Amino acid sequence: MKKLLIILLVLTSLTLFAEQINLTVHYHRYNGDYDGWGLHLWGAVQESGGTFVINGQTYDWQNAMPFSDDDSYGKVVTFLVDDTTPLGFIVHKGDEKDPPNLDRSFD
Repeated sequence: MKKLLIILLVLTSLTLFAEQINLTVHYHRYNGDYDGWGLHLWGAVQESGGTFVINGQTYDWQNAMPFSDDDSYGKVVTFLVDDTTPLGFIVHKGDEKDPPNLDRSFD
């Protein structure tokens, strides 16, 4: 019984001290056309079955997370991610990826 209690305490402690960081993605299109382009995320975000949640909003492949701001480079979005897990992402508009056939990641 003591072993079980120790394991539960360790898991709880690890969960309580998981770090989150703000991640900012800057996106530039040479033609300046950003209409409909957004992000699909996996890994270091709350996700399940192809959907993910950022700031209480649920997104999926048909409903990409939009960029929220502009800067001198192009479009920008900032969100919290788990600092201990790699984050995968795709910039896409429907089934069109930018760049084509490339998934990106932050470790």
